[in-house]
Amino acid sequence: MHNNFDRRGGATSEQEANVLALWQEFDSQFPGEEDCLEVLYTRYNDQPIKCSSCQSEVVDREYGSRTGKCSHCKKTTWFTAGTFFHRIRKAKPWLAAIWLIERGVGLSAGLLHRLADIATSTAWLILKKIHLVINTNMETESEAILEPSASFLAAICKRSSETPAQSHPVSEQTATEKREGTKVCAPTRHVLDLAASIKFIREHFHGSSRTHLQFFLAAYWCKIDREKWTEWSLLKACRGFRTVCLEEILAFNSPLLLKLIC
Repeated sequence: MHNNFDRRGGATSEQEANVLALWQEFDSQFPGEEDCLEVLYTRYNDQPIKCSSCQSEVVDREYGSRTGKCSHCKKTTWFTAGTFFHRIRKAKPWLAAIWLIERGVGLSAGLLHRLADIATSTAWLILKKIHLVINTNMETESEAILEPSASFLAAICKRSSETPAQSHPVSEQTATEKREGTKVCAPTRHVLDLAASIKFIREHFHGSSRTHLQFFLAAYWCKIDREKWTEWSLLKACRGFRTVCLEEILAFNSPLLLKLIC
């Protein structure tokens, strides 16, 4: 377990204590890589794992293994192959991120990096893939409202590949409007909800680029909706999702109208 907490994560002392307590709880329940893989396997097992070669359902597997051997054709099957967890190197950081987010933690890449002792770039990719899953679930939510990205200018303080050279990050909004050929004015119907979501983004992630605003609004939904995102609900959503490649994450660009759940 890594306890290298400092102020770079943007958390207050009370928040740090809460996150550390949750991390210690997670680490005690799932101390090893095998324990985490077992959770992924058992949570996948709504349907029997089939041999990838002959489709037999008689696949022998040891505790904590990500592979099984077919009793018929003797071929090896990887139960995470072709899934959301395709080719993950370590299961524990993935399960930890899902477990913490399910419990309302505003989890940043820097925070996950320090807790799980992984590269910041790896933590960033894990979280962005999870955010994509949450964001996709927003599409079927009747309570989701549409808000112009211009409403969230106070949260935009990070550059992205879309930010014009030598310009402040908020200039990306104008550049996007120009590229899309439209300008969407900010409404005032949900002022308190907008303020709460912006506070969440700035407090837990030190702000956002315009490109990734929608991902952070998805994370905000996961934090505030404790009825929707109960224990293992996010893991179930990830389990039923498809494989996500790095190129898809890098190509993501928040639309001018963002989805927000209050």
